[in-house]
Amino acid sequence: LDLAQWRKDLGLSQYQVAAEFGMTVDAVRSWEQGSRRPRDEDKLRVVMHVVGARIRAERREAARDAR
Repeated sequence: LDLAQWRKDLGLSQYQVAAEFGMTVDAVRSWEQGSRRPRDEDKLRVVMHVVGARIRAERREAARDAR
C-alpha cells in the first residue's frame, strides 16, 4: 500500500488527503514514511479507491464544463 504514490497520482497534497479522510496531516505523513500503518489496510484500500474514483470523476466533469 503506497499512500504517497496514490496521493501524488491524484495530484493531492498531504493536507487534502488528511481533510478527505478526517485525519491529521501528521498521521498522513507517518503512514507515508512507514512509521505508522493503518489499522485495517484492506478498508483503507477500498476508501482510497472510492475517493480516487470520485476525484477523477470530478476532474473530468470540470474539464468538460470548462470547454
